[in-house]
Order: sequence, then structure tokens, then C-alpha cells
Amino acid sequence: MDFAAQRAFTLMELMIGLAIIAIVIGLAAPSMAQLHRGQQLGGYQAELMRLVQQSRHHALVNRSRVTVCALDGQGRCVGLTAGVLSSFVDANGNRALDAGETLLQTLPVPGQLRTHWAGTLPLHSLHFAAQGTTYLSNGTFTLCHPAESARHARLVISRQGRVRAERHAQPCPLG
Repeated sequence: MDFAAQRAFTLMELMIGLAIIAIVIGLAAPSMAQLHRGQQLGGYQAELMRLVQQSRHHALVNRSRVTVCALDGQGRCVGLTAGVLSSFVDANGNRALDAGETLLQTLPVPGQLRTHWAGTLPLHSLHFAAQGTTYLSNGTFTLCHPAESARHARLVISRQGRVRAERHAQPCPLG
């Protein structure tokens, strides 16, 4: 066997190569974490927008009232920023899921995101009339990742029921 013709890395060369790779990974890890947080924020914003748009669409097409909120154990609306958001046909407009009313869809609010709803009364639900308008439920969802203070997202719902997504490079206004 001809040992002079064989080519391989020495142990020292392998150690230097591994050290360089470890340094590059150490420098890239914070950027990857920031990218992941941004993807979480954008993903939830898109899912929330889809829930609101589909709720409005259902109200328009079926000429019925549709409510979006988080429900308590008795089926009453308790908020828009925690738990599981539910979209349901609210035939009597009491902002509660009663027997015989249809649950359309649900969306869990991620625990790793901070959400805030600022709108007109009532503050615990978003309600679409049969014409697809919100009348008194218009407002803004603000979404922030606690570890990502450099940017935030918003979902603005007009009185006409239209939804607009915004991404901001400013710090999260929720503090």
C-alpha cells in the first residue's frame, strides 16, 4: 500500500474547519431566530386575516350575522386577544354561540405572540351584519412578538368590513 499517494485531512485541519463552521453558525443563529419570529408574526397575521375575511364573506353570501370572538365555556364572547378565536353564525345578534347556531371556524391565538384589539364597542367581539359591514365593531388588531421589538404587524378592519394588513418596522407599541 502506497501511503504517499493517499490524501486526507490531518486532525489539526479538521479542528480548524470545525472551529470556522462553529463561528459562522454562531454569527448566523441570531439572524435565523429573528427570521423565525418574523415568520411567526406574518403567519398569524395571514391566518387572522383569512378568518376575518371568510367570516365577512359568509355574512355577505348567506345574508346572516357572523361574530368573531373567543368563547367562554357557556359560548359567550369574552375577548379577541387570547384563547381560541371562533367564527360563528349569530342569528339573534347576542354575540354568543347558542344552540342551533353554526360554528364556522376556529383559530388559536399563539401564546408566543402579544395581540391587542383596539376598536369601538363592544371590545370583546367583531360582528359582521348581513351586508358585510361591521357598524360598531371596526378596529385594529396589533400583533407583536415579545422577543422582536423592532417590528410589529397590524390588521385594520374598516366599518365597511374591509380588512387591510400592515407591517411596521417601528418598535411594538404594546410596550
